[in-house]
Amino acid sequence: MYKPIISNEKVDIDNLIFFIKRNLKKSFKLSFFVVSLLVIYFFTKTPSYSAKVSFYTNYESKNTSSLSSSVFDSFSLSDTNLEFSVSDYIQSEDFLLKVVEKNYLIEGEKKTLSDYWGTGYNNFFILNPIKLLSQINQYFMLNQNLSIKEKKIYYAKKILSSRLSLAENRESKLYTITLSVRKDPFLAEEIVGHIYNSIIEYSNEVVNIKAIEKSLFIEQRIVEAKEDLEKAENEMLVFLENNIKINSPFLALERERIQRNITLYSQVYRNLSDQLELSKIDEKDNTSSIFLLDTPQMSNSKAGFSLIDFIFIALLFSFISVFSYEAYRNRNHLFIISV
Repeated sequence: MYKPIISNEKVDIDNLIFFIKRNLKKSFKLSFFVVSLLVIYFFTKTPSYSAKVSFYTNYESKNTSSLSSSVFDSFSLSDTNLEFSVSDYIQSEDFLLKVVEKNYLIEGEKKTLSDYWGTGYNNFFILNPIKLLSQINQYFMLNQNLSIKEKKIYYAKKILSSRLSLAENRESKLYTITLSVRKDPFLAEEIVGHIYNSIIEYSNEVVNIKAIEKSLFIEQRIVEAKEDLEKAENEMLVFLENNIKINSPFLALERERIQRNITLYSQVYRNLSDQLELSKIDEKDNTSSIFLLDTPQMSNSKAGFSLIDFIFIALLFSFISVFSYEAYRNRNHLFIISV
């Protein structure tokens, strides 16, 4: 019979120690059993390997140079901050589809991840009961109008998304992408390399599309500036034809006004032409603002819990289970609360 551990809102340390000692043997028995199971599982389960890539990035695109050196160089179109979220991108359907539909060297032959992973969409031979229930639920929740190919792609994308992780340092803008893959460490490295290349391609695509939009806008403004310039020049031509001799203050001021307009429109036209040339360069610019820190490489150790982790989890689980059960079963003797 146990003596009260808590009585009248006071904890009796001696009784608590006695309770722990009485149940240590049960805890060690359960721990040995659980540890044995986990050790067997550790050495028989399919090993997982990880690969990662790290890079710095800043998607700002600003033209700091100009093709002219006129006093009107301060004029420029507002710079556009070209940004996209790496986190959002690697979770997008378009990105996941590109990755799972690309061919990789798997088991000595070229395969897509949808063919390699996707075949498991109707696999119910799973020992883990929680995963089995999740797999059954997922299978019956699938749209039955999907083709087998579409079901494989969906399942492969889900696996890829679950095994992909992103770490971000907001201050330094350092991103680290990690992927874990079962059985094949070289596959993990190959996929991570493709992921990195995909991010570069998308960042260049964002920059180039913005440059194209900017070029179209500038071209339209050039047409308008040219029309304004020609209009001012024609106005000056008519003025000079009608006023061969300028012998009044009014005519002098009028000529200065027309000349200012010509100068203004000429500077606008020249600056827009410079901006258009820079924008055309950006359209073809394939240099990336992503700077590689660590090349895609596989990890030197297996991914997931180590053997020590399994043993620690088993011991912790066993102790908590035994003491919780015994405390609940003898709660009327261990915990006396006065009314």
